[in-house]
Amino acid sequence: MGSLIELTATAAYILKQANLGGHMSLYSLSSLYVERGGIQLLNKDRDQYFSAGPEVKYKINSDLSFILRGDYLFNSNENEIEDHLKDLFGNGLGQWKWTVGADILFF
Repeated sequence: MGSLIELTATAAYILKQANLGGHMSLYSLSSLYVERGGIQLLNKDRDQYFSAGPEVKYKINSDLSFILRGDYLFNSNENEIEDHLKDLFGNGLGQWKWTVGADILFF
């Protein structure tokens, strides 16, 4: 896999302690080459992938927040070999991926 560029945008509606919104990402690969047992399975010069999903962030206080985020990779099922490679940038075979996390601010 060649170089990877990721562009991400997030929009949210801010409530008292929660942010409700979504995000989208565009991934651009400079090259993608797969070989197994001396047989070339995939060879692309460039490729782009698009993912989007909902995001909820709940603020406990000014230093701690919890996040629930969903991702779906839209053009993921075009090629079975590519599906497995897309895990390299964290999207999980083009199916919904849910992430739970925390933001902790350290001074």
